[in-house]
Amino acid sequence: MRERRKDTKETFAGSLLLAHPVMRDPNFRRSVVLMSVHNAEGAMGVVLNRPMNQRLGELNGDFALGPLAGVPLFKGGPVHPEQLIIAAWQSRPDGFRLHFGIEPDRAIQLLSEEGTHVRAFLGYSGWSAGQLERR
Repeated sequence: MRERRKDTKETFAGSLLLAHPVMRDPNFRRSVVLMSVHNAEGAMGVVLNRPMNQRLGELNGDFALGPLAGVPLFKGGPVHPEQLIIAAWQSRPDGFRLHFGIEPDRAIQLLSEEGTHVRAFLGYSGWSAGQLERR
């Protein structure tokens, strides 16, 4: 059995946070949040299951004719809903790799790699220090 040190805090970064069935907050009801940061200063992630039924090319003319035009767009959360966040994940033989908050050029590069999925999110979900642990 593995023993956990008492001074080591568990982190939810890289995990999926599932809304409890009785959650009433419309921002998180029946949501699945991909956590990207969770530390003493707070937590941040994006809601994975709020598709906007749009593609990145429809959102902004800068993406309309480029390789990211077909990337699906999701509502990432209630915080800064105008902020665009691009994320990619890869299923590889050596494990799962997450790239969060990447620049468009990096997303284009990752798109060419087999097993890579790229998604765009408007806004994010955020919690202040200790707020997530108290829920």
